Amino acid sequence: MLRRFITGLLLSGLLFSLQAGEVQHARVNYKDGDYSIDISVKINGDKDTIYKIATDYKKLSRLNDLIIEASLVNQLDKDGNPVVRRRMVTRTCVMSFCFNAILIEDLWEPESGIIKSVFIPEQSDFSYGEAIWQVLRIDDAHTMITFNSTFKPNFWIPPLIGPLFIKRMMLNQTKITINNIEKIAASEKAVP
Repeated sequence: MLRRFITGLLLSGLLFSLQAGEVQHARVNYKDGDYSIDISVKINGDKDTIYKIATDYKKLSRLNDLIIEASLVNQLDKDGNPVVRRRMVTRTCVMSFCFNAILIEDLWEPESGIIKSVFIPEQSDFSYGEAIWQVLRIDDAHTMITFNSTFKPNFWIPPLIGPLFIKRMMLNQTKITINNIEKIAASEKAVP
């Protein structure tokens, strides 16, 4: 009886997640302390609204509870392109060990719908890192976000569980973030 109840809850959760935005592809690779992540997600909402929410750097904490701080440190100019320096602090837990991870990065948009990021190692808890976000229109009601990143954390993650932990954490947090983006998009659309 209990098993059927739990199975029913899991299936209803699965059906809900299929109706909401969904992870299309997720891959995490690990080699010698270096990680590479590729994620593609389909989100319910038009591209312009999703892009506006994803690039509201001062309000990133509303997308995910693990983001405990997100602030703009300053704006720079690189080769004629506007660059935003962002400071982000996330709360991360590996098994029962929790800590704050600091990421300082320079962000710029080389073209519409693309955001590039380079980590600033001297001020971050990462030896190096870079990322590319692409926000693509699928149709009037759906948007695809792809995220590709390579990085090396300065904090220790057990090598035997690291890649599995990072992938599981990224998938869980991506799903939470998708749901929150969709809720924000729906509420912004509802407000005239």
